[in-house]
Amino acid sequence: MALLKKILLYISLLVVLLLGIWIGRDNTQEVSFILLGFQLPGVELGMFVALLFILFVSFGTLLTLPSMLKHRHAAKRYRQKLLAAEVKLSKQQQ
Repeated sequence: MALLKKILLYISLLVVLLLGIWIGRDNTQEVSFILLGFQLPGVELGMFVALLFILFVSFGTLLTLPSMLKHRHAAKRYRQKLLAAEVKLSKQQQ
């Protein structure tokens, strides 16, 4: 199962990389933004879209991290309870 997860992760990363290259190749016009009154240097539109994608995927991952860790801890606790119940049951059957 872990091998399948790794393979799917690498395939999805490859798809995202190819999508980023495709978007960057087709959108070479330069755009410039004003953020809080400051003029930002111009960047290619494809690069800007790729950077925003990476930024928001990272932000989303960080937002889900506490919940994911809580559920992982709960699953570990339930596994320990199940193991203790199995040990207790096996001792009763003997």
